[in-house]
Amino acid sequence: MRMRNRAPSTTCACTRAPRAQAFPGQPFQAELQTVLGLHSHPREPREPAVAALARREPSQDARPPLLQDLFVIVHAAAWAQRAPRVTAAYRVRLHGNAQCRQGKMFCMPYEWADVSSWLGGSMVSLSPRQLVVAFNACEEVLGRDWIERVRGQFQGGQGASVTLSVANVGARLILLRPAKGFDALAARLRADNVAAFSELMAAYLCVRGTESVELEFEEPVAVGERIRRPDFRLRAPHEEWTYVEVAAPERSDATKHAAVVMQALCDAISGLPSHATLEVSLLCVPEDLEARGIAERALQLAAEGRPVEEEFEGRAIIAAHMGTPGLIEGGRCRERIGPALAISQFFVTEGKPDKHVVVRVPVSDLRAVEALEREARQLPKTAPAIVMLDVNSVPSAIREWPPLLVRRFQPGINTRISATCLFMSASSGTADGEAIVPETKVLPNPHAALRAPPWLLSRVEGSSGMPLGAELPV
Repeated sequence: MRMRNRAPSTTCACTRAPRAQAFPGQPFQAELQTVLGLHSHPREPREPAVAALARREPSQDARPPLLQDLFVIVHAAAWAQRAPRVTAAYRVRLHGNAQCRQGKMFCMPYEWADVSSWLGGSMVSLSPRQLVVAFNACEEVLGRDWIERVRGQFQGGQGASVTLSVANVGARLILLRPAKGFDALAARLRADNVAAFSELMAAYLCVRGTESVELEFEEPVAVGERIRRPDFRLRAPHEEWTYVEVAAPERSDATKHAAVVMQALCDAISGLPSHATLEVSLLCVPEDLEARGIAERALQLAAEGRPVEEEFEGRAIIAAHMGTPGLIEGGRCRERIGPALAISQFFVTEGKPDKHVVVRVPVSDLRAVEALEREARQLPKTAPAIVMLDVNSVPSAIREWPPLLVRRFQPGINTRISATCLFMSASSGTADGEAIVPETKVLPNPHAALRAPPWLLSRVEGSSGMPLGAELPV
């Protein structure tokens, strides 16, 4: 990983050494070891050593080529007992190869002060300890660059949504990383492979809250005359393997259009006054002219400064000043619009949530049969098998797909499928703050040749409504 050079304040930029140079036993290495406590000089104060290293001129020492782009943070608190004279934190930047001898990058772990700066005053359901542990799991498996890419996708880089986007992935990594074959999945996650994140979520829903469950990713199995690699398999002690195939149907053209309209409307109403909230629930996807009228009316209601909910020309339900800045009620107008896509923007002033806007758009997308039968072809007939469908991009699926899928469970077709599970997740307000909460729907196949283990179906169904990461130690 190549980092940009930064102006040195308490940092040290050392000149690049030729790559062919061996790891030198120079004063630079000895001094660095002194600072980090790799060996000790009892009579030599540590603070001057740290300060000298921070002030070092680029030309003084050759750079160890095995330590390129390596960040080492020396925290004062960590050295309080061994080095009471160290009263500041020094960051030492060493240019060279991003890999150390063991093929790992050394980075100081996240602490609560680091993670709390992401929240910007927002409240989330996870405890400080849970957040820190989850962030460090992401850093260890996916790297700091991945975490910063996620942060860059959110305006302002602060708030509950961006924090939970990292923490919830970390919660899944903690649970699944001991599994056989996880390294290949982790490589796909680092490359932002969408299917890999669906597989990560599916496996997490299957094993969270369980003990002694064996999990393996992409193990080969005979399917007819071919060898296939289902996404993962799992089993409890003394059970046979259950194979799972995961799919994430893409958005339809209508859903993509709805997302574009939703984003444009969200941007149009983001100029609401301070300490205000606006939530617009569209009853249908509006045309451009209709969307402008909705935005103008929403801003008018926000400017009045009083709580009000109004249905505007049969096109949208506008709620102004009906909520608390930074806290979203997930079920607003659900009975009117049904499953919906939603987008939000939060605004933080002096570290506290100041205002927010939310836009919801109803969508409908029916592609259940195609997704089910495409994945079924990857599963064996000699063991229980489940198809799990990530329907985050098809919000209507949880409600509309079950009847279509159940009709495909017949005595003569799809008997290799023991069950189908639909899953998605969405932001929801809780008593402790914002959380990402999964919703699942399990459909057992009454005509299956082999039944899925009851504990597995119960575990997936039981995950519905339980905030992601809630199982981490508090």
